[in-house]
Amino acid sequence: HTHRFVYCLALLAMSTPSSKQRRAFSVAKQGAIELGGRTGMAEWLGRAFKAAGEKAEGETPAGLELTHGFHSYPARLHPSTTRVLLECFQPKWLLDPFCGSGTVLVEGVHAGCAVVGGDINPLAVRIARAKTWSGTQNERKALGLAATSIAEDAIEAGKESRRAGHKRQPVGDSYRNRQLAGWFPPHVRRELEYLADRIAVVAEGNRDQGDILWVALSSILYKVSYRASDTDDSKVERNIARGNSARLFDARVQALLDGLEELAENRVSGRPRIYEGDARKLGDKGLKDESFDLVLTSPPYGGVYDYARHHALRLAFLDVNPKRFVEQEIGAKRQFEKGYPGALPRWTEDLGLCMAEMERVAKKDAHVVVVIGDSVAGGKRVAADDLTTHVAGEGLRLEAWAKQTRPVFSAMEKQVFEGETKYEHILAFRKVG
Repeated sequence: HTHRFVYCLALLAMSTPSSKQRRAFSVAKQGAIELGGRTGMAEWLGRAFKAAGEKAEGETPAGLELTHGFHSYPARLHPSTTRVLLECFQPKWLLDPFCGSGTVLVEGVHAGCAVVGGDINPLAVRIARAKTWSGTQNERKALGLAATSIAEDAIEAGKESRRAGHKRQPVGDSYRNRQLAGWFPPHVRRELEYLADRIAVVAEGNRDQGDILWVALSSILYKVSYRASDTDDSKVERNIARGNSARLFDARVQALLDGLEELAENRVSGRPRIYEGDARKLGDKGLKDESFDLVLTSPPYGGVYDYARHHALRLAFLDVNPKRFVEQEIGAKRQFEKGYPGALPRWTEDLGLCMAEMERVAKKDAHVVVVIGDSVAGGKRVAADDLTTHVAGEGLRLEAWAKQTRPVFSAMEKQVFEGETKYEHILAFRKVG
């Protein structure tokens, strides 16, 4: 598509000769796969691991398939793995209570499922909603025109500022400005603020359009900032040309619309229900007993990621209050870094509460499928399969499993996993009680 070509050009325009082009999904080197439990199902689970190591059919040069590549998100479940799992279990009603940026939800919509998803991260919820938007063809066209108009106006506003010798930078002592200080070149910050102001105007008249445009702005922020990456908050120098932020913003929206058009071809259900909420308390969001044919999710790997920290700059720019997210995120790396002796027991307890809720909302004989990896948490090795099975409770019986070896990276991992193998697991539980 023309829009995807423009998207690729925008990415190239952002690059320096020494920078590395990244694909939308980085797949670990294929490791050995072990299977167990019910033979036929275990083979499907192993196939799901293998699919992640193969080039996805229809993958574009920019790595965008459907809407998956719209917004970066650390450690997201691979779409090909998800697709194989949905082919195996073929649910009508699907739930992902740790939906993140919406991989399971996108694939669920593509498979024709009725989809429900939730996350405690307010940014993740916005991303997932944008990636599964059910707008009509005319509404998608209007969104594309709005994004292009905003981008063109931002570029022209920048030219006028330069002609007038404008040197003013955003000022003020607000929490937002303090968080953003020093992370953007002055001309980039002005351009981003102009985009934000125009998006706010759109949102007043059309909430759906405004929300999607906000997420598109979020998707480019780290690329035009001094932040190294989502998971690395160190500063790096980048030479960002004037107007590139606006062009990249527009290209992101147009690429999303291409993906949404693909998604619309197979959509048989209406808009997915995607809520901001705690996976330990699904009842708070009205999720009733025995409602879902399949619960498919990837909970936090204990002590590995810190999504509140990873998205801090985005949340500040979008003026989203992260207080609830920071307080309720489970298994976050920062909780173990503080040396709090109760971090691992607390995460274990939280995971047990989540598994109990997943059991409650699953129909009798339905499956709860968990993708989770071994980790180092608080200086200790966590065998994620043993831990998850232990906290699952008597109502969930492990019916089949697959595990694939994963490399160890840090010095701490090498020390803790010495003599042991690190795995990622797909665990398929069946509700028996």
